[in-house]
Amino acid sequence: MLGVFYLFICIVTGYMFCKIFFPKLIARAYVKRENGSLIKLPAYYVLLPAWYITGTMIVTWLVYLVAYICRNEPKPLVYGNVIVLGMLAAAFSLFYGMAISRHKINKVDLRMLKEFFWNGDYTYSVYAGIVLWFCIVIMYKTFFVADGVLNTGTSVVSDFGAHISMIRSFSFGNNFPTEYPYYGGEDIRYHFMHDFLAGNLEFLGLRIDHAFNLPSIMNLFCTYLLLFTLTVNIFKCRLTAWIGGLLFTFRSSFSVFRFLGEDRTGNALQNLLTTGHYFNYTEHESWGFWCTRVFCNQRHFAFGITALLLALIIFLPYLWEMGENLIQLKKEGVVVLRTGAPQTDEEDGEEREPEMIRVGLEPTWVDYVRICFFSRDSFAVKNPVAAVGTGLFLGALAFWHGSALIATLGMLFFMAAFSVCRLDHLITALISVGLSVLQSRFFIFGEAVKPQYVYGFLADNKTVFGTIQYVVMLTGITLLIAAFGMLLVRGTARYMFLVVLVPFVMSFYLSLTPDIGVNHKWVIISLMLVSMFTAHFVSSLYRQPGVVSAILATCLIVILTATGAAELVIQKNEDRYYTQNDLNSDITMWLKENVEPKDIVFGSTAALDDIVMSGRMFYLRHLYCVWSAGYDSRTRFDMAKKIYYSTDPSTLAYYVYKADIDYIIMDHDARDFFFLKPGKGDFGDLEPDEIVDFVTKELTYEKFEELLSKTYKEVYSKGDPLWGYRVFDTNQPIYNN
Repeated sequence: MLGVFYLFICIVTGYMFCKIFFPKLIARAYVKRENGSLIKLPAYYVLLPAWYITGTMIVTWLVYLVAYICRNEPKPLVYGNVIVLGMLAAAFSLFYGMAISRHKINKVDLRMLKEFFWNGDYTYSVYAGIVLWFCIVIMYKTFFVADGVLNTGTSVVSDFGAHISMIRSFSFGNNFPTEYPYYGGEDIRYHFMHDFLAGNLEFLGLRIDHAFNLPSIMNLFCTYLLLFTLTVNIFKCRLTAWIGGLLFTFRSSFSVFRFLGEDRTGNALQNLLTTGHYFNYTEHESWGFWCTRVFCNQRHFAFGITALLLALIIFLPYLWEMGENLIQLKKEGVVVLRTGAPQTDEEDGEEREPEMIRVGLEPTWVDYVRICFFSRDSFAVKNPVAAVGTGLFLGALAFWHGSALIATLGMLFFMAAFSVCRLDHLITALISVGLSVLQSRFFIFGEAVKPQYVYGFLADNKTVFGTIQYVVMLTGITLLIAAFGMLLVRGTARYMFLVVLVPFVMSFYLSLTPDIGVNHKWVIISLMLVSMFTAHFVSSLYRQPGVVSAILATCLIVILTATGAAELVIQKNEDRYYTQNDLNSDITMWLKENVEPKDIVFGSTAALDDIVMSGRMFYLRHLYCVWSAGYDSRTRFDMAKKIYYSTDPSTLAYYVYKADIDYIIMDHDARDFFFLKPGKGDFGDLEPDEIVDFVTKELTYEKFEELLSKTYKEVYSKGDPLWGYRVFDTNQPIYNN
């Protein structure tokens, strides 16, 4: 119940924030067509995502900061929640009380509440209902609890280990100052605040699946609502927004057609409907890099996209106003003063001074440049309050989703190039960048990112031709159709096509992490926004009279969505199998109760198991996740080899002491990975032959555990010699040094 109250406080806090900084945001729900008619979206399409995204960031950051200040207390989250929730609940009571007094309201206006959700058009409720149902299904399908067992879908388990360990490091531990549990003892370089939110919700009483799923559902639901709103604001067409949501859900690619064409079994469709393996025609495509799996796997991604869409919606009127100024210039022309002919007075015959005559001329490119870049409007301050508010919530986004923040700033920069009131953009940029740098200095010991030029993204052939070939294979016909859609609009709406391509271009030239594959989030963001233009072209065909255009539009939708729809089926098939973890397993509860939150645990590198569920700090877990997050997985793996190579207690103790390890756990995964099956797993920057070279030594887990028994006290033991657990406390040596 406290967790639900927390989410309620987040929304009402966002309500207060938006009332102060964005009081006219509701205007984005009223879109005027060129013929003068009005499209009226339900208020919650715009306001609910804005309230949720801003309020959640504010409340969660405040709870984190108060808990950090109280980090030396036994349960710092108690102080963070009591102080922050109490303070904000009181603030909302005062805020609402003042509103009642000012407007002389003495009861809840149910009519206003109804109008918030219902504007008389049921189609909006149908869209929202379908989207909400879809979000609930895909989130709970991949992560749920049944009969006390946590079920994690196969499609998400590789990443969920890192997220669950971070969640549990707060709900079961005291991760202040915050560390990355997969690489304990170091700083945090990964955007972790969404995991902190889920951890705090579990701490407040929500079961872990609800604590993680409820915010994830809200994230993706709000993304759909704001994408619909942005599409309507740009194209003034609800059908375009409907189709845009469909194209966002199911990506365009040639992969499914290639799969069907290459199948030689004679039963291609049946094979497609039953397979649990993603297509593998481009790099990492077999990971489910581009489909809806991403939003199940990276639950915080949709949170960042929602913030991005909100920022675009806030600054869109600035771009529109510049377009109107240019249109007005073209209509009225350039007004100049010219000297008329001399006039002679008829009475006295004297010549008078010539009069100045106002003359309208056709504007030249110089006049357009002057209006765009050198007029008073181009650098005026229009709404500094909104600019500050946008800068605050974008700056707070850095450790919720850093990639989304960078993509947002890149697009806003290009929007500002042809917008009025660029000083508003500058205010937003300075605040957001300043807050981001401040957070990086607080959390990261060193450089937050290391930008480097890397051409070609994941293309096999890093030439211009090879890159184009990769893009075509990856995106299918969507970019071509989007270009046609761009030609159907004019002026600043057409310029938005270039704006939404900014993250896409960035992904092919810039890398901020050791793994350039993480740039796929920028590609997904761009393709989501490009889908608006693709949808506009398709919807224009539906609006044409005649059956032929409708058939063509339907065929285009099938071609554009076939791969994405097939991948959703593949994900469903893949998630027939689950990694299962007992919520109250003996080893999880023992670690929670007996191991200090900051103690370093050494053991297997499995992604997710009952040990990870304890939320403790690990010396090295899941090498790929560690490496891709920017940590030095190679150094720690080399140290792990030295520990396993040890042949006597003194050598073992020396390396364990040097690595600052507090506990060593031997379980089936440790025995299996290091001693039974060489070359198994994802190794990050390590080559498989390095693993094989290590494990093919004269090593057995029996010998190593015998050495552990001679060196340290065994403090926990349960199960058989192969599948059971053995925990050794390195702070309790049993040999004479």
